[in-house]
Amino acid sequence: GLTLISPLDGAPTDTLLNAEEVGVIIDIEAFWKRNELILDDITLRNGLVCLYYNEFGASNLDIFPPDTTTVVSEADTATSELFKFINFNKITLDNMTIHYIDDDLVMSTQLIGLSGNIKGSMVGDVIHTDITTDPFVMTFAYDHEPYLNAANLKLDVVSDLVLYPFSFHLDTLSGVLNNLPIQLSGDMSMDTAYETIFMDILYQLNTFKIADLLTLVPPSYTSYLKGINIEGRVSSQGHVQGMYNDTTMPLMDVQLRLMDGHLTYADLLPCPVSNMQGNIHIYTDLYDDKASYLQINTFSAVALKSSVNIAGRVDHLFSDMHLNLTTDLALNLKELNTMLPDSMNLAMTGMVKGQVKSDLAMSQIEKMQIEKMRLSGQFSVSGLEAL
Repeated sequence: GLTLISPLDGAPTDTLLNAEEVGVIIDIEAFWKRNELILDDITLRNGLVCLYYNEFGASNLDIFPPDTTTVVSEADTATSELFKFINFNKITLDNMTIHYIDDDLVMSTQLIGLSGNIKGSMVGDVIHTDITTDPFVMTFAYDHEPYLNAANLKLDVVSDLVLYPFSFHLDTLSGVLNNLPIQLSGDMSMDTAYETIFMDILYQLNTFKIADLLTLVPPSYTSYLKGINIEGRVSSQGHVQGMYNDTTMPLMDVQLRLMDGHLTYADLLPCPVSNMQGNIHIYTDLYDDKASYLQINTFSAVALKSSVNIAGRVDHLFSDMHLNLTTDLALNLKELNTMLPDSMNLAMTGMVKGQVKSDLAMSQIEKMQIEKMRLSGQFSVSGLEAL
């Protein structure tokens, strides 16, 4: 086995690397003549890697003391590095645990049971990698918020990582996250002075269960889902671009397709809604009420003996939602009785079919302010009784 110790104040452990079994082949000629580190057939089995950066940027990777015996000119700075070039042609990981902790960025990642193959190179702080893994478990937190908590993950990744200051270019990523097939590409970088992440990410999610997606909602956002129970299948693709910090979220341009959905929400809906099918475009940063909107290309659903088909747009998603919709409906009036205020003292039976165009606010619906709503349409009524 092999153990490398690199103590640094604040690190969770003095151990940089510990492995039950280690194997490596080094190109001695490249090392001796060209100051290059060429590594072939590296094997790490049953071990731990802990990479740590403190709030001042110091790392437990700094295992070699600086050379203070020679004055180096600016022109020779590049050649004064420990190695001009590091190349790892094949790294085989078998049941490894990897911790990456950065106190300056308030970010941490933990990979458990990691097995797979890695090849790539390192020049300065820039690491290029091509990674293929077997299924493993991942936890990721930023600013003490756990965005992934013991998530099951399998990956194929081609990327470039700058260790400090942190930036990340994702050429391609394909994998499975908690049963969600996912494809990503794009860039991320950090501005530590303003504790901000900049991102420009394209994604595609093939068909998956909504329940699997909900397992990935961070704890601070679960309050938005209180009282909502939703099932079904979804596929999605989109673009996430902009800044993320305590006051800003990136803009999310999302195309969403819903299949065979089922929804219960007692605070708003008097009965379950089933057989939901939809094609929806969402544009939002979760903060800016004026910039956010939801475009309903198509949506259909069934509630007991009633059915509805909707197309249109919803604005002001985070205040008094404004709805501009065209709706084709078939309503069982008896099912609407629970939505009428008690002061109306009215009970209805019968069926209403037709199309309605609406331009109204959610507050007008909640207060039954029909006189303020802009409504037009044509209906046919059968079996109507009002008592």
